[in-house]
Amino acid sequence: MGDRNAPVSWQATHVNTADFAGHRDGVSGSPRMLIADLASILRVTRTITLRLSDEAYEAVKRYAEAADTSMNAWVERVLDAEDMRRRCAAHAAWMRANPAITQVALAFGEANQRALAAAGLPNLAGAAE
Repeated sequence: MGDRNAPVSWQATHVNTADFAGHRDGVSGSPRMLIADLASILRVTRTITLRLSDEAYEAVKRYAEAADTSMNAWVERVLDAEDMRRRCAAHAAWMRANPAITQVALAFGEANQRALAAAGLPNLAGAAE
């Protein structure tokens, strides 16, 4: 059923385009196929229940209204930002733990930027200077 530890926002379903063969708009299909797709989506969909204190609920509501979005979308953005923060922190820790590999990667990137500049293509060469 997939990685139970994978972030929910990264879960996706696969739609086989061959299932839509013969349908001009690429969307319509037989009810049997559409029900099978829905069942497939439901198998990977997970619901997470957040229990918030009244204070926290009202704060989320205020922030969501200020951002002109739904509370669910606002919470999802906060979770996505936290996920990105943790991923970046893990990447930074890995880079600190592997300085030789990091130096090789940086040198490779700098060489690529110089090659792009030499070819007259858009690049970041000299941007950090």
